[in-house]
Amino acid sequence: MRALASPRGGRARRCTAWLGALAAGACTGAGVDPHGLPVCEEAKPAPETDCELGAEAEEWKRDAVLALWGYVGSELRRLPVSVAFDSAARVDPVCLAPGASVPRPARESVGRGMRSLASMRRAPACLADRSLSLADAWAAEAKRWRGKQSRERGAENRCTSREPRCPSVGLPVCGLRDDGRRVEFPNRCEACQDSSIVGYDERPCGF
Repeated sequence: MRALASPRGGRARRCTAWLGALAAGACTGAGVDPHGLPVCEEAKPAPETDCELGAEAEEWKRDAVLALWGYVGSELRRLPVSVAFDSAARVDPVCLAPGASVPRPARESVGRGMRSLASMRRAPACLADRSLSLADAWAAEAKRWRGKQSRERGAENRCTSREPRCPSVGLPVCGLRDDGRRVEFPNRCEACQDSSIVGYDERPCGF
């Protein structure tokens, strides 16, 4: 995948503006699907395994997925977005994998999320002139979110506040941890003081 715009002065010649390119597909090096989202054409090589699995690259990838998530939310279980980097490890460009299908209701939010990645900080140097797929990281985040939602639905009450101090009296509750385990607490206040507790049932565990 060729860069949509060369660094510095060449950027203005090859693409009038990154934001406009995503909307109208004006840049070279990436095709545009019928709905205006850029599609990868000529892929840059994937990162070396040691680089992609390194702590810095994993952190960058997680931040990129969370940036997308802020726009798209839990609408999509998979989002095959790739990010290419120029020779200085700057984002250049962001595009969808060929053949990717984005449901109509999500297209606008996906486009905004992809545009937001253009302002991401530089990636680790080992990603320069490479292309990084976010598809697996997105799917993992979507799976984690669905699991969290499922666990929260498994409790009768959600923890909506965490009091700094709790009364010594109250009825025992069965707290639900974010890993799915259940733990009994003297009362609901003490249960919700534990940051790993997502909700509770108003009865002792086992009843």
